[in-house]
Amino acid sequence: MKREVLTVEEALQRGQALPWAWVRSLSSVSLGLRPAEINTDALLEARFFGPETEIRLFRSGGALRAAALTPEAGDKTIQRRFDIENPIFGASITVRYTLEADEDGQMNRTVACLIGWEG
Repeated sequence: MKREVLTVEEALQRGQALPWAWVRSLSSVSLGLRPAEINTDALLEARFFGPETEIRLFRSGGALRAAALTPEAGDKTIQRRFDIENPIFGASITVRYTLEADEDGQMNRTVACLIGWEG
């Protein structure tokens, strides 16, 4: 999994090119089609995503930080589709897990990226 550190401005700009978002702020949570604007003052976490990329914004040490996650050739992955029980958040979400072997050769999930959403 390729991990790229971004500025908040870069993350917001690149996130606008992706179709879906999960946004958690002090007063609300949303999941679905990407909103046109994000209020970063109250933002706790945001994940913009599409089939190949996830852009994450998150709070660390009180500051807003950002990163992009994209698969690389040779990554071992599995995908799971999860039904969403609360219809306000849609019908399902799909997650890609990146797998890596530990020192005993057993596979472990190391990264989880959102890659799909159905309303």
